[in-house]
This record gives sequence, structure tokens and C-alpha cells, in this order.
Amino acid sequence: MKPPQPPKKLVSAKDVLAGVLNRTGYDPSVFALFDLWDRLLGAEADKAKAVGFRGGRLYVEVDTSVRTHGLVLRKRELIKKINGAFGGSAPLSDIIFRPGPRSFTDGRKPQKS
Repeated sequence: MKPPQPPKKLVSAKDVLAGVLNRTGYDPSVFALFDLWDRLLGAEADKAKAVGFRGGRLYVEVDTSVRTHGLVLRKRELIKKINGAFGGSAPLSDIIFRPGPRSFTDGRKPQKS
């Protein structure tokens, strides 16, 4: 017969969750940045999705080249608003726009080839 094992130390759910998030690379400021991007763009956010953040650059997938051009024209304004929302700590130095999947949420149907 085995000797009884001492009970394992109980860990709070908060500590377990914090450990899991740390191991997966979760950074709350990045998710706050994505949320702010969606709020700044409003309805257009479905067509220009923030998909990544690295080295002070926000990566955004845009559905059309026309929309990309419009966002490039607003890039300075968007960077200024985002950095201002973070208290001027300037987490964002650039926005990189790249082609992404086409969005048909605007009510148009895809054309048949």
C-alpha cells in the first residue's frame, strides 16, 4: 500500500489563466489596439482587418486596392489617433496594408467567372 500523498497546492483560476496567457504570448495592449482600430474604422473595419502587430507596425488586410489607397491617404491621421488613445506613448510607428480576402458584406454578390 502506498503512503498517502500530501494534497497538491491549490492554485487560483486567476493564476492559472495568467500562466496560460503568458505562455501563449498574449499581450493585452495588442488586443486593445485591434479594438481601437475597429472603432476608428467603424463599418469599414470588416473590410480592413487588423491581423498582426510587431515592432511598432500594425498589419492590416484590406479587401480591395481602392480601399487600400483610401487608407494610405489617412495613414498619418490614423497613427496619430491610435497613439493619442494610448496616452502618447507611441506604440505604433507604421501601418502596413496588404491584400486580404475579399469581403462581400456590403450587399454585393460575387461575380461569376
